[in-house]
Amino acid sequence: MDYKPELLKENFVCPHCKIGTQHHWRFLASQSIPELEGQSIWYSDHSFLEHFKVSKCLNCSGPVIWFKDKIVFPTVLSEQPDPHSDMPKEISEIYREAASISSLSPRASCALMRHAIEELVKSMGYKGTLFNSIGEMYNEKRIDESIKDSLDIVRLTGNDALHGNIIDMNDQTNVNYMFLLINEIVEALIAAPNRRRDMLTKFGTGANNAIKKRDSKKT
Repeated sequence: MDYKPELLKENFVCPHCKIGTQHHWRFLASQSIPELEGQSIWYSDHSFLEHFKVSKCLNCSGPVIWFKDKIVFPTVLSEQPDPHSDMPKEISEIYREAASISSLSPRASCALMRHAIEELVKSMGYKGTLFNSIGEMYNEKRIDESIKDSLDIVRLTGNDALHGNIIDMNDQTNVNYMFLLINEIVEALIAAPNRRRDMLTKFGTGANNAIKKRDSKKT
């Protein structure tokens, strides 16, 4: 059985107790919720309140609040992949923030992902606009065409996410690809060069000096 949480579904994994179990549904527009006693829900009119629904877990009795077809309480853990192990700490923090809201607000998530690659590129010594920096990295042969395209996809998606010109924000799969791209970018720009440097170091100074001597004779 598929236990992924979905609006009005009877059986899914509870975000409170993490158990796949049955849920009862209630509609805020017509019913009070004893479990939320003491908490205020402010609304301007009845039609707005109709967008809210509550499912109650029969295992732990925890309430799950939905706005339209999204869970807004409790905060749902991200299903995005972890940041690459070689991703700089400050970049991974932005990545995790973007991942934490990817389901609730894909547009904001994409904007944060653009910010993440902008900071990543700056950390590599490029100080201009992200557009120009990507061009410089490619012209210097620091990145190949596939990585340049990956950087541009994340850049353009972050720029235009609010206008819906690049990806369909209703398709979560498209948003998920952005996280995969960022990890691939870190693999190419940081992880792979680190591994090559470590391997060359293991050959010792003799081999490295011979390579440098050979290269110095090139005309």
